[in-house]
Amino acid sequence: MSRLCRFFLILIVACTVSGCFSPIGSIGGSDMIDLLWVEPNRLEYKAGDRFVPNYDLEVFASYQGVSKPIPLNEVEISIAENPDKPNDLKDIPSEGYTLKSAGRKLVVVGYSGMDTAYSIKVLDLGTGGIDWIWEK
Repeated sequence: MSRLCRFFLILIVACTVSGCFSPIGSIGGSDMIDLLWVEPNRLEYKAGDRFVPNYDLEVFASYQGVSKPIPLNEVEISIAENPDKPNDLKDIPSEGYTLKSAGRKLVVVGYSGMDTAYSIKVLDLGTGGIDWIWEK
């Protein structure tokens, strides 16, 4: 093997190991995701507000340590109105879901056989007057 070929081979291996670029092919790897997570853009709502996935959350997955955003049209998004019954899920359409009652809700996101969840708080601010919410 010539010196030039060895140099490029060592350069490719060094860049692959250091993370400059991904290796070509897979050596004992898998295309399954390692981790799925959601970054919510909003955690508090008022009763009557709409939960709209395109505005209210972003979804990410990790493949062998490399994270990438997941388009929302590729994930399943559901909500448990009663977080004590997390299996009682309602699908959330892309145009949104009206949050009718106050309390904690559980948002469940599924992608490629994995699920993750986070909770949101829906406040009942009453029907008239000014309501004050004090937080410690």
